[in-house]
Amino acid sequence: MDKVDKNNYKPFYHQLEDILREKIENRELKPHEKIPSENELKKNHNISRSTIRKAINSLVKSGLIYRIQGKGTYVAEPYKKNLVQGFTEKMKFYGFEPSSKILEIKKIDKPTESISKKFSLEENEKLIKIKRLRYIDKNPLLISNSYLNLSKYPSLIKGDYDGSLYNELRDRFNITLEWNEDFIEPILLSGEDAEIFKLEKGSPALLIERYTYGVDNDLIEYCESIVRGDKAKFYLKHNNTNGKKST
Repeated sequence: MDKVDKNNYKPFYHQLEDILREKIENRELKPHEKIPSENELKKNHNISRSTIRKAINSLVKSGLIYRIQGKGTYVAEPYKKNLVQGFTEKMKFYGFEPSSKILEIKKIDKPTESISKKFSLEENEKLIKIKRLRYIDKNPLLISNSYLNLSKYPSLIKGDYDGSLYNELRDRFNITLEWNEDFIEPILLSGEDAEIFKLEKGSPALLIERYTYGVDNDLIEYCESIVRGDKAKFYLKHNNTNGKKST
């Protein structure tokens, strides 16, 4: 789609945002290249300046473009940070203000068989469970339940942090986080989780199971996150690499 379609049900600013995003991703607009001015966009798409500014502001917030006062708006460099990102890093990158509240930190003397298998625990090995309520812009979004091996990260049990767990692992334990994978499924909120979110029991939500691995493919963290369904929105990008499909 090259122009805003007045017959499309999608809001005009969303359409313009998608058009510009696609041009950036296809490198029709290259890093540090100036994007069309408001006057050009208004003429090309026959939409109002307020609509254009709403689309531009959204792209600035997502980090795809940046403004230089008095000069114009330009395409940003692709994000190249070579780190596995957690909630805090991702939300900051997309322009939100993340924060966390620790709900519980405890030692698990007898992990369930399922979780023990995930970590390949030896007999009598224990886990740490860290339960947090995560916010964006001071609004509660998800409840995360992180599990880690107590013998490897014993000082985490003190709970003297409220930011990024991944940064704690890197800074305090010199851990390199290589990769992770997520499994997502729809669920209904339990009474306990609904009470934390101040929602009705049985409200729709998403369960995200995340496995985060180190350099030797050792499982560093297993996390179950409950995301409230009325606030959840996911963006997935699929690329072709050397003719092979990847997701």
